[in-house]
Amino acid sequence: MVDCMDTSSTHFSVLLVQQLNGSVTEELARTQLANRFKLSPEALDKLLARDKASIKRNTDLETAKKFKRVIEDCGYQAIIIDDASGAQFEHDPPRSSTDSTLELAPITPSQHSEKTDTQTPQTDNIYSAPQSAVGKTVFCRHCGKSLLDTDKICGHCDNKVSLDGGRSKVAAGFLAFFLGGLGVHRYYLGQWWGIFYLIPGILGVAPLITWVEAIYFWSCSKQRWNDKYGHLGATSSLMWVAICILPLIAIVGIMAAVALPAYQDYTHRAKISLVLTETQRYTAQVETFVLNTNFVPSSNLDAGIKSSPSSEHIESIEVVNNGIVVTTLAPFIPSDEPYTIDYTPSFKKQAGIIVEVQWDCVGGSLPDRYRPSKCRSNQ
Repeated sequence: MVDCMDTSSTHFSVLLVQQLNGSVTEELARTQLANRFKLSPEALDKLLARDKASIKRNTDLETAKKFKRVIEDCGYQAIIIDDASGAQFEHDPPRSSTDSTLELAPITPSQHSEKTDTQTPQTDNIYSAPQSAVGKTVFCRHCGKSLLDTDKICGHCDNKVSLDGGRSKVAAGFLAFFLGGLGVHRYYLGQWWGIFYLIPGILGVAPLITWVEAIYFWSCSKQRWNDKYGHLGATSSLMWVAICILPLIAIVGIMAAVALPAYQDYTHRAKISLVLTETQRYTAQVETFVLNTNFVPSSNLDAGIKSSPSSEHIESIEVVNNGIVVTTLAPFIPSDEPYTIDYTPSFKKQAGIIVEVQWDCVGGSLPDRYRPSKCRSNQ
């Protein structure tokens, strides 16, 4: 123990002794020390690997005592050394000349703390944790210095950072090969412009591009891959959910694009079926008139037809020259032109007398996809 010394000196050092003071468990002491001094797990292990490690150097006695109290509050023992004389305080074990120390970045108490919501002024507090950069600490492959995983250029040697990222070139290749038309492989690599792959995907030329990209990903060397995509972190669960949802959305969209027109055609054919049923009542009247009179009518009046169509899908049914029955349909949608379907009679005669009438329903402007099979021109 040193009985007297010049306390005005500013050459004091604080050493952390790798020995608990018995106030807390070792696990809690490690946690508190890491939190107080903002140490990463690797830095903490390195600090506690020595019997004594330097926490603060070349400081005044009062500041050294504050740091010593912080270390003791965390659960470890600490000693203060007079750098000039080698003397130490409080009956601590003598410092061995062979003890190694680990120099940390200087830690200064926070100053000018902001006032709380109650406007209570705060004084300098040694227990305030020092600020440190946010992010995961990694090491440069070239110089070995520590840096953040978000750094693309090493600030120590100015070399390009090459890290082992969490994006797999195998996974990127499979996504490009099977889902490249949706740009999923680009989303996986953190590139928002993958959305532009939708255009060649719709045009059907995406495989020509994405299959080449898949082969490039698979054949790319690990070093080249890490140089380009090593800075990307591990794929989050949210990204995988998005990657899984995108193909489902695309499949649902394709199914809707196919099913909606098919459903519309089905509803139109159902309407046409009702139209043809009513048209056939007119052809039956014309056929009866022809067989009874041996005369082919050229108007509704000639055929003795006085009724009007009852279906809302029919604008008119008219008998025209040669007994043809023309049905004009109401437009399917407001922009459509009215479609027509014609029932054309053919007559079988014996001794100049009409004995049989047959009808052909392929005429008119109604598209074949809405007609029953017997009324289609390609049958």
